[in-house]
Amino acid sequence: MATQPLKRAYTGKDVDMLTACGTIIGHAIDNKTFLISKRSNWADPFLPDLKTRIENAFSDFLGIDNAKEMREATAVVGGIQKNALRDVAEFKVQIVEDFKKNKKRRDEILNRLEQTVCELAPTQLRSHSSSMRITVRLKEINFFGALFVI
Repeated sequence: MATQPLKRAYTGKDVDMLTACGTIIGHAIDNKTFLISKRSNWADPFLPDLKTRIENAFSDFLGIDNAKEMREATAVVGGIQKNALRDVAEFKVQIVEDFKKNKKRRDEILNRLEQTVCELAPTQLRSHSSSMRITVRLKEINFFGALFVI
């Protein structure tokens, strides 16, 4: 018995439709309290299960492993982070040495650097937990010294 091809109810590509559905479900999960107040049958586990079904469709029907790409991207960001932290720590040592006699200027530069690192981390990494790991790591290497306050 031959398998009949699936008949699509849309004209676009499958990957585009699944991506759009994934985005919509992501927004639905972000606003689920409101949505559940309007449609009680959307209560948990409906939305998370639907998200899982969409993610599974990527791999089952299209052969795309979203988790693999995320793992690779995480490894790249981790490598960049490690190198950046080493460079920032080295820069801090240079500032401390170069401005020994001008403590006010040294403190001003370190304060501004602290602000920049803390502002850029969440924006660039799009993750609060990642920015917190950076902040904790900077504290571990005593980057901000006595100037650093959490």
